[in-house]
Amino acid sequence: MRRKDNAHFVGNPHVVAATKRDYSLPPPQTRSTFPEPLPPYLPRNVKLPTIPTLPVTDPGTANAGRFSLSLKGMRRDLRRAGGRAEGLVRDVESEMVQWLTLDARNTNWKHRNDFRSF
Repeated sequence: MRRKDNAHFVGNPHVVAATKRDYSLPPPQTRSTFPEPLPPYLPRNVKLPTIPTLPVTDPGTANAGRFSLSLKGMRRDLRRAGGRAEGLVRDVESEMVQWLTLDARNTNWKHRNDFRSF
């Protein structure tokens, strides 16, 4: 079956038969992760501290990136809240628009939405 398929390529000058080099796999080139010889600031005989000092964590910022709702879930909850949430949404939206316009003024782009200018 393959011969029949390969027969379609007989007159094609761009199809070239594979060489021995194409079938051989070169060994992977692995490099050491450490410089050799070690630099003077990284001696081999320095011992690690017995008790590592842990960084101080702030409980107020520990939950900063943990979101319990997706954007879709938040939209659903805001729709259920009705008129009570409209003021909050309006305030947040105006802050975001203001932030984006300030960001647009600080960049050097002539036309922010015109991606063809890149």
